[in-house]
Amino acid sequence: MASPVSFGDAVAMAKIARRIAHAFTKGRKSAPSEFREVENQLYSLSAALAAFKNVCGADVAAVAIDAEQLPARFRNEEQDGVQTLSVILDSCKETLKHLEKIVQEYGVVSAPKDPSMSRLQRWNTELVRNYKKIAWTTEAGDLETLRSQLMIHTNSLELVLGIIMK
Repeated sequence: MASPVSFGDAVAMAKIARRIAHAFTKGRKSAPSEFREVENQLYSLSAALAAFKNVCGADVAAVAIDAEQLPARFRNEEQDGVQTLSVILDSCKETLKHLEKIVQEYGVVSAPKDPSMSRLQRWNTELVRNYKKIAWTTEAGDLETLRSQLMIHTNSLELVLGIIMK
């Protein structure tokens, strides 16, 4: 298993999710309408990751998660709540890193009109024409599968947050 994800990673992942969401909507006129739904899921995931960091602080070991309060599919006799949380965050990180690669591969960086703004990332015409052929998930899924994955990551984080905040 990979090294555990830290809470600092949650902040970095929130920023990555927000940056990818921006890429999904820049140049909206040329982007497929399905991108709007993915954008919304990415913003939700970014907000869940930021809230997670705000509630939990910086020390993963200090977070008390009663594994018995987690749904059965999250429980494992060999894992405690922190390990379960690490698995959730690792899975989220894997999805975001995969999406980040797609944005880098198919994105075109353009200069902003206002020099004080950051550079913009837009989709290139090849992606816009062939977006249904892109492997949007690490399992080669389509945009709907990606949207579902992002929703699962968000819901999992919100579930854990609910348990922590009880």
